[in-house]
Amino acid sequence: MLTTIALISIVCCTSAQEIPKHQVPPIVMSSFQKDFMSARDAEWKLDGELYKVEFELANDADHEVWYDKSGKQVKHQEEIKPSRLPQKVLDLIRKEYGNYRIDEAKKITEGLKLSYAIELKSEKKELKLTVDSAGNLLSKMTD
Repeated sequence: MLTTIALISIVCCTSAQEIPKHQVPPIVMSSFQKDFMSARDAEWKLDGELYKVEFELANDADHEVWYDKSGKQVKHQEEIKPSRLPQKVLDLIRKEYGNYRIDEAKKITEGLKLSYAIELKSEKKELKLTVDSAGNLLSKMTD
């Protein structure tokens, strides 16, 4: 039991901390407003030295964006419909994970690098994959 409490404490202390909007540097807020004018329900967190904002756009897709302290966008993760996955990614899933269904898909942009986080489910298992746009498996975790 002590081990469980210690692990929970570590996770809580190392995760991003929610911050009020007024604590976000003006240059970061300006970049966000310029990049996503129609954003709604924005929630800010300090994630290490990066400012992370979670929000929705008009299409109700969830987005997460990380900015550095100079207001430069470092990473953008957006929820997408499975049908918007590149064909090579869909081909990999059909070939290697045909008995799973796509439960959730996210497009991740970090600089010029593009990847996809995909949650797959079967009757008995859940998998989390990270795949590049060419259909190469970057990581796989069983949930």
